[in-house]
Amino acid sequence: MNPILILLGGLAILRSLASLIDSVRYRKTAENALEEAYPHFAPKVSLIVPCKGIDPGFDDNIRSLLNQDYQHFEIIFVTETTDDPAYSRLKDILSRINRSASKLVTAGVTDKCAQKIHNLLHAVQKANAEAEVLVFADSDIRVHGSWLRHLVRPLQDQRVGATTGYRWYMPIKGNFWSLVRSVWNMTSANVLFSNKYNFAWGGSMAIRKDTFEALHIARKWQTGLSDDMILSQAVKAGGYGIKFVPQSIVATYEKTSWRSLLEWTSRQLTIVRMYEPKLWKFAAFPQWLFNFIFLLGFYLVMKGWLTNTAIPVAVWLMMSDLP
Repeated sequence: MNPILILLGGLAILRSLASLIDSVRYRKTAENALEEAYPHFAPKVSLIVPCKGIDPGFDDNIRSLLNQDYQHFEIIFVTETTDDPAYSRLKDILSRINRSASKLVTAGVTDKCAQKIHNLLHAVQKANAEAEVLVFADSDIRVHGSWLRHLVRPLQDQRVGATTGYRWYMPIKGNFWSLVRSVWNMTSANVLFSNKYNFAWGGSMAIRKDTFEALHIARKWQTGLSDDMILSQAVKAGGYGIKFVPQSIVATYEKTSWRSLLEWTSRQLTIVRMYEPKLWKFAAFPQWLFNFIFLLGFYLVMKGWLTNTAIPVAVWLMMSDLP
């Protein structure tokens, strides 16, 4: 048997076994995190939600953010202009909800940084001066009632610079590409417990206001492209940790097409490569290697079938990623 095929097959099966072991380890770590108990900690919070357009399930998403089991929090919705469809919809939703600690503001157009960052900066300026914690959330997420409470509590530990949840794309039945996106997105979750490679995800993250100001994050945002990657870099450079909170994972319900999926995945990879090159290299090299091994194995299997020749066991092992 070809020794190169044996080597490649061996690498593939070892990688598959390592992936399985990591899955078990991740599950155990997540279960332990769910059991962590924190003393009561409920500082005043400014929850900032940038909005652009009407996302699928928009009204339900917004209501889930408004209906948090948390006593002292204001919520600031921010759009680019009043012409954004989200502005009029938010105005209508807020008019039907008796909640005084809610604001709807517009940030205006910018060409100096990403529009989302510009909106966030404007909302931060409008935040209550008494707020001790800034929380950022996307408008396309659906949260449970204790999401905010769980996200804020670990910040009582002064070693924690920021806390983060994560997005879980819920596959839409009959929409194949939403299933692909869900699987592609969830692979990033395996680094969220790693102090070295984890990051704060901008759709569900929190930071103490004094930490935000001490690390000059607003200034760093002013010419930036990615709000969460810049914040993550600043927090780690400041000597703080980022705490992943599984209870603050959020759901997103929306369909997608292959074209939109390709655009989205390309943007995610570009942002990571720009802001976290070590993480990009950590993920890219093994992915390239094992994609090559799998495709070579697939080619050899097809060749064996078409030529009616024996297919070595090592070739089947090269495709061990599939099961």
